[in-house]
Amino acid sequence: MNFDFSQVNLQYLIQTSQLAQQDTVLAATMTGMPDDMACLLGSLTPGDLARVSLIKPPLLIPNNAPWWWSRLFAALREGRMKEVDTLLEQTASITLYNGEHA
Repeated sequence: MNFDFSQVNLQYLIQTSQLAQQDTVLAATMTGMPDDMACLLGSLTPGDLARVSLIKPPLLIPNNAPWWWSRLFAALREGRMKEVDTLLEQTASITLYNGEHA
């Protein structure tokens, strides 16, 4: 896949961050991330979120491992884009479809 998801990623995290600021539990439920990670997402500044525009692979891939979200948000907050790249490389090993039906 050779598509730039940066704007989709940015809009997704802006909307989810705003939701987390209003209702952390709802944001956590909708994203599948733990409450504390949704709280951390809600605390990201506009500058932190702006760095998401540098991420071209999709962030909408289901991945609710708390360590992954924690490291992603911390790296965004601290501007460590090499770590963001490393985390996104790990995401590539996660398949979009795991064979389970709802």
